[in-house]
Amino acid sequence: MTNRNDRIHNLILVSIFTAVAYICGILPSIKVSFLSLDIKDAFIAIGSLYLGPLPGVIISAVVSVLETVSGSITGFYGMIMNFFGSAAFVAVASLIYRNNKSLVNAVFALVCATFSMTLVMLCANLIFTPYYMGVTIDAVKGLIVPLFLPFNIAKGFLNSALVMLLYKPISVALKHARLAKDRTNTAVMNKNTLIVAIVATAVILLCLAFIFFELNGTVATES
Repeated sequence: MTNRNDRIHNLILVSIFTAVAYICGILPSIKVSFLSLDIKDAFIAIGSLYLGPLPGVIISAVVSVLETVSGSITGFYGMIMNFFGSAAFVAVASLIYRNNKSLVNAVFALVCATFSMTLVMLCANLIFTPYYMGVTIDAVKGLIVPLFLPFNIAKGFLNSALVMLLYKPISVALKHARLAKDRTNTAVMNKNTLIVAIVATAVILLCLAFIFFELNGTVATES
Protein backbone atom coordinates (compact mmCIF):
# COMPACT_ATOMS: atom_id res chain seq x y z
CA MET A 1 0.00 0.00 0.00
CA THR A 2 2.87 2.35 0.82
CA ASN A 3 4.43 1.85 -2.63
CA ARG A 4 1.05 2.47 -4.25
CA ASN A 5 0.59 5.68 -2.25
CA ASP A 6 4.08 6.81 -3.21
CA ARG A 7 3.32 6.24 -6.89
CA ILE A 8 0.10 8.24 -6.56
CA HIS A 9 1.96 11.09 -4.82
CA ASN A 10 4.61 11.04 -7.53
CA LEU A 11 2.01 11.10 -10.30
CA ILE A 12 0.22 14.03 -8.66
CA LEU A 13 3.46 15.97 -8.28
CA VAL A 14 4.51 15.24 -11.87
CA SER A 15 1.10 16.50 -13.04
CA ILE A 16 1.34 19.67 -10.93
CA PHE A 17 4.85 20.60 -12.06
CA THR A 18 4.01 19.74 -15.67
CA ALA A 19 0.94 21.98 -15.59
CA VAL A 20 2.77 24.91 -14.00
CA ALA A 21 5.75 24.60 -16.37
CA TYR A 22 3.44 24.39 -19.38
CA ILE A 23 1.56 27.53 -18.32
CA CYS A 24 4.89 29.35 -17.90
CA GLY A 25 5.96 28.12 -21.33
CA ILE A 26 2.92 29.42 -23.19
CA LEU A 27 2.75 32.80 -21.46
CA PRO A 28 4.14 35.77 -23.41
CA SER A 29 7.93 35.57 -23.19
CA ILE A 30 10.83 37.97 -23.55
CA LYS A 31 12.20 37.91 -27.08
CA VAL A 32 15.88 38.26 -27.93
CA SER A 33 16.15 38.04 -31.70
CA PHE A 34 14.34 34.77 -32.48
CA LEU A 35 15.06 33.29 -29.02
CA SER A 36 12.47 33.21 -26.23
CA LEU A 37 13.24 33.67 -22.55
CA ASP A 38 10.83 31.80 -20.27
CA ILE A 39 10.91 30.49 -16.70
CA LYS A 40 9.44 27.02 -17.12
CA ASP A 41 12.78 25.33 -16.43
CA ALA A 42 12.73 26.67 -12.87
CA PHE A 43 9.54 24.79 -12.05
CA ILE A 44 10.64 21.63 -13.87
CA ALA A 45 13.90 21.79 -11.89
CA ILE A 46 12.07 22.11 -8.57
CA GLY A 47 10.00 19.08 -9.52
CA SER A 48 13.17 17.23 -10.44
CA LEU A 49 14.77 18.10 -7.10
CA TYR A 50 11.75 16.51 -5.41
CA LEU A 51 11.28 13.48 -7.62
CA GLY A 52 14.65 12.77 -9.20
CA PRO A 53 16.28 13.26 -12.60
CA LEU A 54 14.12 10.80 -14.56
CA PRO A 55 10.78 12.43 -13.62
CA GLY A 56 12.39 15.78 -14.43
CA VAL A 57 13.31 14.55 -17.91
CA ILE A 58 9.79 13.14 -18.36
CA ILE A 59 8.23 16.48 -17.35
CA SER A 60 10.56 18.24 -19.81
CA ALA A 61 9.42 15.94 -22.62
CA VAL A 62 5.71 16.29 -21.85
CA VAL A 63 5.90 20.09 -21.60
CA SER A 64 7.81 20.33 -24.89
CA VAL A 65 5.21 18.19 -26.66
CA LEU A 66 2.30 20.13 -25.14
CA GLU A 67 3.83 23.43 -26.24
CA THR A 68 4.18 22.12 -29.78
CA VAL A 69 0.69 20.68 -30.17
CA SER A 70 -0.89 23.80 -28.65
CA GLY A 71 0.45 26.04 -31.39
CA SER A 72 4.16 26.75 -30.90
CA ILE A 73 5.51 28.61 -33.93
CA THR A 74 8.88 26.82 -33.69
CA GLY A 75 7.33 23.44 -34.51
CA PHE A 76 9.28 20.20 -34.39
CA TYR A 77 12.73 21.84 -34.20
CA GLY A 78 11.61 24.00 -31.29
CA MET A 79 10.19 20.99 -29.47
CA ILE A 80 13.45 19.05 -29.76
CA MET A 81 15.58 21.98 -28.68
CA ASN A 82 13.30 22.87 -25.79
CA PHE A 83 13.42 19.28 -24.59
CA PHE A 84 17.21 19.02 -24.82
CA GLY A 85 17.73 22.30 -22.97
CA SER A 86 15.23 21.61 -20.19
CA ALA A 87 16.28 17.99 -19.74
CA ALA A 88 19.96 18.86 -19.48
CA PHE A 89 19.27 21.62 -16.95
CA VAL A 90 17.00 19.65 -14.61
CA ALA A 91 18.78 16.29 -14.85
CA VAL A 92 22.21 17.71 -13.98
CA ALA A 93 20.80 19.80 -11.12
CA SER A 94 18.95 16.82 -9.65
CA LEU A 95 21.80 14.34 -10.06
CA ILE A 96 24.25 16.58 -8.21
CA TYR A 97 21.83 17.80 -5.54
CA ARG A 98 20.31 14.45 -4.57
CA ASN A 99 23.52 13.13 -2.93
CA ASN A 100 24.19 16.20 -0.80
CA LYS A 101 21.16 18.33 0.00
CA SER A 102 22.93 21.40 1.32
CA LEU A 103 22.73 25.05 0.32
CA VAL A 104 26.27 25.11 -1.08
CA ASN A 105 25.67 21.97 -3.13
CA ALA A 106 22.34 23.32 -4.38
CA VAL A 107 24.12 26.40 -5.72
CA PHE A 108 26.87 24.23 -7.22
CA ALA A 109 24.29 21.94 -8.82
CA LEU A 110 22.44 24.85 -10.42
CA VAL A 111 25.65 26.43 -11.73
CA CYS A 112 26.65 23.08 -13.28
CA ALA A 113 23.12 22.75 -14.68
CA THR A 114 23.37 26.19 -16.27
CA PHE A 115 26.63 25.45 -18.08
CA SER A 116 25.48 21.95 -19.06
CA MET A 117 22.31 23.39 -20.57
CA THR A 118 24.34 26.06 -22.35
CA LEU A 119 26.68 23.47 -23.88
CA VAL A 120 23.77 21.28 -24.99
CA MET A 121 21.94 24.24 -26.53
CA LEU A 122 25.04 25.41 -28.42
CA CYS A 123 25.37 21.95 -29.94
CA ALA A 124 21.64 21.84 -30.68
CA ASN A 125 21.79 25.25 -32.36
CA LEU A 126 24.60 24.07 -34.62
CA ILE A 127 22.57 21.00 -35.60
CA PHE A 128 19.01 22.31 -35.86
CA THR A 129 19.12 26.09 -36.38
CA PRO A 130 20.42 25.90 -39.98
CA TYR A 131 17.34 23.86 -40.92
CA TYR A 132 14.93 25.92 -38.82
CA MET A 133 16.20 29.32 -39.98
CA GLY A 134 17.27 28.29 -43.48
CA VAL A 135 20.84 29.56 -42.98
CA THR A 136 24.32 28.10 -43.22
CA ILE A 137 26.22 26.54 -40.34
CA ASP A 138 28.80 29.33 -40.63
CA ALA A 139 26.04 31.87 -40.06
CA VAL A 140 24.98 29.99 -36.93
CA LYS A 141 28.59 29.83 -35.71
CA GLY A 142 28.74 33.61 -36.09
CA LEU A 143 25.87 33.93 -33.60
CA ILE A 144 27.40 31.78 -30.87
CA VAL A 145 29.43 34.45 -29.07
CA PRO A 146 27.17 37.51 -29.50
CA LEU A 147 23.82 35.70 -28.99
CA PHE A 148 23.56 31.99 -28.14
CA LEU A 149 26.25 31.80 -25.46
CA PRO A 150 25.28 34.85 -23.36
CA PHE A 151 21.55 34.23 -23.81
CA ASN A 152 21.69 30.65 -22.54
CA ILE A 153 23.96 31.50 -19.62
CA ALA A 154 21.66 34.36 -18.60
CA LYS A 155 18.59 32.15 -18.99
CA GLY A 156 20.22 29.41 -16.91
CA PHE A 157 21.17 31.74 -14.08
CA LEU A 158 17.73 33.37 -14.15
CA ASN A 159 16.00 30.00 -13.76
CA SER A 160 18.55 28.92 -11.15
CA ALA A 161 17.85 32.01 -9.07
CA LEU A 162 14.11 31.34 -9.35
CA VAL A 163 14.69 27.81 -8.06
CA MET A 164 16.52 29.17 -5.02
CA LEU A 165 13.83 31.78 -4.45
CA LEU A 166 10.82 29.47 -4.85
CA TYR A 167 12.05 26.10 -3.59
CA LYS A 168 11.14 26.59 0.05
CA PRO A 169 7.74 28.28 -0.48
CA ILE A 170 6.70 25.54 -2.90
CA SER A 171 8.02 22.86 -0.55
CA VAL A 172 6.07 24.27 2.38
CA ALA A 173 2.90 24.67 0.29
CA LEU A 174 3.04 21.07 -0.95
CA LYS A 175 3.57 19.69 2.53
CA HIS A 176 0.73 21.73 3.98
CA ALA A 177 -1.47 20.41 1.18
CA ARG A 178 -0.23 16.88 2.01
CA LEU A 179 0.95 16.45 -1.56
CA ALA A 180 4.54 15.73 -0.63
CA LYS A 181 6.27 13.86 2.14
CA ASP A 182 9.24 15.07 4.18
CA ARG A 183 11.60 13.26 1.85
CA THR A 184 13.48 16.40 0.79
CA ASN A 185 15.82 18.30 3.03
CA THR A 186 14.35 21.77 3.29
CA ALA A 187 17.34 22.84 5.36
CA VAL A 188 18.78 24.05 2.05
CA MET A 189 16.52 27.04 2.43
CA ASN A 190 15.84 27.07 6.18
CA LYS A 191 19.16 28.66 7.04
CA ASN A 192 19.90 32.18 5.87
CA THR A 193 16.54 32.31 4.08
CA LEU A 194 16.54 36.08 3.83
CA ILE A 195 20.07 36.18 2.43
CA VAL A 196 19.21 33.52 -0.15
CA ALA A 197 16.09 35.45 -1.18
CA ILE A 198 17.99 38.74 -1.52
CA VAL A 199 20.83 37.20 -3.52
CA ALA A 200 18.42 35.25 -5.76
CA THR A 201 16.36 38.38 -6.42
CA ALA A 202 19.51 40.34 -7.24
CA VAL A 203 20.62 37.64 -9.70
CA ILE A 204 17.19 37.69 -11.37
CA LEU A 205 17.31 41.46 -11.78
CA LEU A 206 20.87 41.38 -13.09
CA CYS A 207 19.99 38.70 -15.66
CA LEU A 208 16.95 40.63 -16.84
CA ALA A 209 18.95 43.87 -17.03
CA PHE A 210 21.67 42.13 -19.04
CA ILE A 211 19.14 40.64 -21.45
CA PHE A 212 17.12 43.82 -21.89
CA PHE A 213 19.92 46.36 -22.16
CA GLU A 214 23.13 44.57 -23.11
CA LEU A 215 22.08 41.55 -25.15
CA ASN A 216 19.17 43.18 -26.95
CA GLY A 217 21.36 46.18 -27.69
CA THR A 218 24.11 43.99 -29.12
CA VAL A 219 21.66 42.11 -31.35
CA ALA A 220 20.07 45.35 -32.54
CA THR A 221 23.48 46.83 -33.36
CA GLU A 222 24.60 43.78 -35.34
CA SER A 223 21.27 43.69 -37.20
